[in-house]
Amino acid sequence: GAGAPEEAARRIAELGPREVIVTLGGDGSVVLARDVLHRIEAHPPSRLVDATGCGDTFLAAYMAHRLGSDDVAA
Repeated sequence: GAGAPEEAARRIAELGPREVIVTLGGDGSVVLARDVLHRIEAHPPSRLVDATGCGDTFLAAYMAHRLGSDDVAA
């Protein structure tokens, strides 16, 4: 359903992690941090050649951002 990613993030958070990320491909992602749910929109490339490694690239960019900022959605 429409609430499935948000519900999944909340259920995973119950297991103990302080931050949960659910990626949704072209639909962006859902981030649960400090009990606040953020829906992050996708920024698709102008031309997709190969989706291999997209998840790794997303995580690397997210972690680099979080190391320098406390703002999840910036």
